[in-house]
Amino acid sequence: MLGRIHPSGLLAIHLNLQLVSPEEIPEILSHDEQQAVETANKFITDGLGYLQEQSTKPQTIGYALCDSPVGLAMWIYEKLYAWTDNNDNPENDLELNEMLDNITLY
Repeated sequence: MLGRIHPSGLLAIHLNLQLVSPEEIPEILSHDEQQAVETANKFITDGLGYLQEQSTKPQTIGYALCDSPVGLAMWIYEKLYAWTDNNDNPENDLELNEMLDNITLY
């Protein structure tokens, strides 16, 4: 909103979750293009739950994460699982102590 309301007072803006896709996906795709479409579709069906939760009831999840160290640890662990190339085991990419170091920062 600031970028539209007061553009002259800003040096830059940060945009998050900019989903851009063509209006129509061609029927014939390369292997890499097909994988990209599948990855995007998986994110749309499986990865947007937190957006819905945080945009409609942010305080609920805020209390849960602040009040429960185990809940916060699992929230972060789930992100490490999703954001690493781990073949269904985050410890393939990060050692347990590296994960715990990251979790401990929060």
